[in-house]
Amino acid sequence: MKATASGSESGQNTPLQECQREVEALQAALVVAREQARVAEGRVQTLENANQALQQRERLLEVTEIVANTLLTIYPFDLAVNTALKIIGEALATDRINVLKNFVLTSDSAFPGWRVLYEWNSLGTVPQFSNADAVQGSYGKIQALYEQFQQGQPVSYCIEDMPEPFRSEQMAIGVQSTHLVPIQVEGQWWGVLGIDDCREAKHRNTSELAVLKIAADCIGSAIQRERTQRALLQAEQARSQELAKANEALKRSVERLVASGTLDSVLDSFLLESVAITGAATGAVLQRGKGHEFIMKSLVEDETTIHPFDPHAPQEVYRQRTAADPSGTMRRTAEGEVFAYPVADIEPWFPEAAAYHQGRGHRVIWHFPFRVGGEVAGYLGLAFKEERSLSTMQQETVQALAHQV
Repeated sequence: MKATASGSESGQNTPLQECQREVEALQAALVVAREQARVAEGRVQTLENANQALQQRERLLEVTEIVANTLLTIYPFDLAVNTALKIIGEALATDRINVLKNFVLTSDSAFPGWRVLYEWNSLGTVPQFSNADAVQGSYGKIQALYEQFQQGQPVSYCIEDMPEPFRSEQMAIGVQSTHLVPIQVEGQWWGVLGIDDCREAKHRNTSELAVLKIAADCIGSAIQRERTQRALLQAEQARSQELAKANEALKRSVERLVASGTLDSVLDSFLLESVAITGAATGAVLQRGKGHEFIMKSLVEDETTIHPFDPHAPQEVYRQRTAADPSGTMRRTAEGEVFAYPVADIEPWFPEAAAYHQGRGHRVIWHFPFRVGGEVAGYLGLAFKEERSLSTMQQETVQALAHQV
């Protein structure tokens, strides 16, 4: 009797082999499924990261808007800056944020210095203000940073990468990593805005560094605006003081006019008050003769000493020089024009007067004509030791005094 042929001999798979093939196919499919799941998980993680980054950018954008509004609306200025630093520091989860201002160390120093001007610290962080070695320093110790700041570039570093003694000074206040952005004011490098991470070194992303850059720009603009407002306030205060002085001068002049009533006393009062109001070094009243001929009437030196005429030159010299003036200076005066000119301009045609003014350090002369009966009867001459313009208020006050003559 013949034995029955096996499945392998007949070319057919046994049930066991079929089962093995199915298992292998399932294993291959499982590998593919696992890879697809891994890829899917990666995509999900990427989407989650992108979503987190987007949320962070939106949150930081809101922070920059709040900081800009804070610097615009809060007064006084110091409170605005300190409030803005707190907002930025908390938003970036940093340990310290401060504003450093540049200053001149010495006239012969090759590098400027830096000084902490404003500072915010997280709870438990050592204030930089508490360490005398860390509160200010020289850019000469960190020349590489100095060069980058001059070019308007931001700087990031870990403290172990910095040179001594700067590294030890910063480590003493807990610094592990720092990120700095230069502050520009009116187109000039003014200082630096920086954050210090003290609990651990942090590598900041582009969104965080962008917030720091925008904040530095906002602070620079706020400093420029504060300068402008302070200058306007000082100008207004100066104008108020000038107005008060002008009112007092007019009051005294009227009182003297009422008390005396003579032309000489009126002219002396006019002269003294004008010198006091303008801060002139010397003043003189010259009386008009024929055409544009003028002679000295009175002269005040050292604010109070009045001479009935110029003791330095005869009256005839004045008459001759002013009558023959080829420059047009005296003609303009005779026509009632208020103007100023350098002392050097009179040297060619009135050398005696030029020598007098140059000997006393005068550099600029102003002419204020005064009228009697509608005609120019003379002028007030004021000499100054510095080249400067009289304010509108000063000019108007002198002219108001001249109207009383």
